[in-house]
Amino acid sequence: MSSIFRKLFHESQPTAHAAVVILSGLSLITAIIYSKLPIDTDNSIALSCSRLILLPALIIKYPWTIVTTSWIETDALSFLLGVIVLIPCVSILEKNWGVQDTVTFLAVSSILPTIATALVYIILGSIYDDARYSQAVVVNGLASIIAGFTIAFKQITPEYQVRLFGGAIFFKINNLPLVFMTIVPPLLFLFGRNSSILLLHFGIIISWVYLRFYKKNGDFRGDLSETFSFASFFPEFIQPTARMVSHNVYQLALKLHIVPQPVEYLNISDLELGGSFETYATELNDLETTVEAERRRNLAAKEVDSKLAQTSSQNGPQ
Repeated sequence: MSSIFRKLFHESQPTAHAAVVILSGLSLITAIIYSKLPIDTDNSIALSCSRLILLPALIIKYPWTIVTTSWIETDALSFLLGVIVLIPCVSILEKNWGVQDTVTFLAVSSILPTIATALVYIILGSIYDDARYSQAVVVNGLASIIAGFTIAFKQITPEYQVRLFGGAIFFKINNLPLVFMTIVPPLLFLFGRNSSILLLHFGIIISWVYLRFYKKNGDFRGDLSETFSFASFFPEFIQPTARMVSHNVYQLALKLHIVPQPVEYLNISDLELGGSFETYATELNDLETTVEAERRRNLAAKEVDSKLAQTSSQNGPQ
C-alpha cells in the first residue's frame, strides 16, 4: 500500500501535492482537537470546536470555515479515499488546464457548494422551526470536489471508456456524472453523511455551470458544445424532455443575469469586422456548432503535431 502511495505522489503534479498537504493538515488538526474534548461532547459541537468545520448556524461567525471545511475528512476511510482520488484527478486537470485554472476550479467546486448546502439547512431550520438543521449538522468533506471532477472529465475526455472488474462493468466518461449520482448518494446515506449528499449534487450543478458558461477557453468563455449540454447528462430517451426544461431554465437565467449573454462567448476579434453586438446575437444552437467545430479542429491539430513529433524523433540522427 505504501509503495502505491509513493508512486502516485511521485508521478503527480505540484497542485495535487498541495491539495493532499492541505487535506492532511486540516484533517489532522481537527482530529487532534476532537480527541482532547470530553467523551460526552455532542459530535457536531465537538467537530465544530476546531473552528475549521462548518456548522450552518455559525457560517457568519466563522466565515473562513466556508473555505476550510471541504478539505477536512473526519474518518480514516474517507481520508484515504480522498487522497487516492485527489492525486490523479488534480494531476490530470493541471496537465490539461494549468495551475491557475485548476486552483480556480477547486475553489469553485468546494466553496460555492458549501455555501449552498449551508443555506439549505438554514432555510429548512427556519421552515420547520427546528434548530437541529443548522446547529446539529456539520458540512464537511470532499464530496463536492470529487463530484466536480466527474464534470471536468466529462468535458476533457468524454469518449474514454472505463472498464471495471475485467470489463464486466464499463461506461464512458461522458456518463460518469450520472453513474456517480446514482451509486454514491445511497452509500453516503447508509453512512449517515446526509450533508455530503447535498454537497455532491451542488458540486455537480455548480461545476457544470462554471465550465459551461464561465471558464475561459482561449477566445471563448465556457463550453457550449452539444456533448457538454445539460441534456447530455441523461439517457437518450430522457434527453428531449431534459433539453426542453434546460432551455427554459437557461432563458430564465439569462433574464436574471445569472449566466452571461451568448454574445459574450463570441471571439471579440469578430467585432473588428464592423458588426454590432446585435449582428452577432447568434442563437445558442449556432454557437454550440461553432464551439464544437473549434474544439474538433484543436484536437485534430494536437494529434497532427503529436504524430509529426513522433515521426521526427524516429527519423532523427541515429
